[in-house]
Amino acid sequence: MFRLIALLTAFSFVASAQEPPPPPLGLELRIISPEPDFYVSGTTLLKAEIVPKMLATRVAQLLFFADGKQVCNVLDPIAAECMW
Repeated sequence: MFRLIALLTAFSFVASAQEPPPPPLGLELRIISPEPDFYVSGTTLLKAEIVPKMLATRVAQLLFFADGKQVCNVLDPIAAECMW
């Protein structure tokens, strides 16, 4: 099982101070929502997808961060979404 961390700080990717282990070869995490350069206000849907989907079962947890703080802990990597 692997943990993937989606970091959203001003909605750009940043490196974590504590680097997670590298994902297995062929596994990719894509941020679906919010879209790049999208202005966010109010309640926002945070959504990601793991590609290829058949490898999503290898992911145990997905964490979303915004402004340096953890805002979501997703335990279902196939759904991989939460409201913030």
